[in-house]
Amino acid sequence: MLEGEVLPAEYPDLQNITNNMKRNSAKGDSESKEKQICEVSIYPNPAKDILYILSSSNRTLQNISLMSIDGRLVSSTTNIGMKKYSMDVSHLSAGIYIIKISTDNGENTIRKIIIK
Repeated sequence: MLEGEVLPAEYPDLQNITNNMKRNSAKGDSESKEKQICEVSIYPNPAKDILYILSSSNRTLQNISLMSIDGRLVSSTTNIGMKKYSMDVSHLSAGIYIIKISTDNGENTIRKIIIK
């Protein structure tokens, strides 16, 4: 998929993802963490220049996709093979983005991030 393309129909509706994240956040940290498929830390959030993604488990990061809130692919990195990854976000416009992270065993997580 090329940057700027709209995601195909097999991707879930981003509005539903955002609504689910809001509901999970409102339920508290412990329940929110239990619902995640793979454990990752993403910081700082909000970010300005560099976004760090860290696998909190024994898994390595495999693929990272960053999408604008309207579903356009902004950045995609594949075959990472490390537990920690640094993403340059300095060129991005301020706003809300969705990040999808996959680990080496196929676990996925989707989070909302803010770029200043």
